[in-house]
Amino acid sequence: EAGAAPITYLYDPRLQAANPEEAASYRETATRGDPVAQFMTAYLLVNGAQSAADYRDAARFFSAAAQSGLPVAMANLGLLHFEGKGVLQDYTEGYKWLTLAALNGPPGVIAIRDTLARLMTADQINAANALAEAFLSKTP
Repeated sequence: EAGAAPITYLYDPRLQAANPEEAASYRETATRGDPVAQFMTAYLLVNGAQSAADYRDAARFFSAAAQSGLPVAMANLGLLHFEGKGVLQDYTEGYKWLTLAALNGPPGVIAIRDTLARLMTADQINAANALAEAFLSKTP
């Protein structure tokens, strides 16, 4: 929406604060598959994003951490989908990730998801819920 406030990306207070001076170390560990390092790398990228490439990198790292089950990464990946930053704008995919994040995620995820749901049709919400259930059924 034109004039809409920029989205604030979520942080899990149980994690150590992201330190921009450690960005290279986070990225190195992230590329080896550590979900927390993937989240930290993506979080620093979105909060200092200077280009579309920064958002694409952030989406890639949030996605990897989300696939590993890190709820705060799921939430931020969902926000990127709603914004269309780093990924194609896809409300259904965004709602799916916010729904999954809400199961164990940081405070406020449900309220954010429900606010963004106002942009969606009932069919999109139903499809998103089906995608979330499918993801959960694949998760050990």
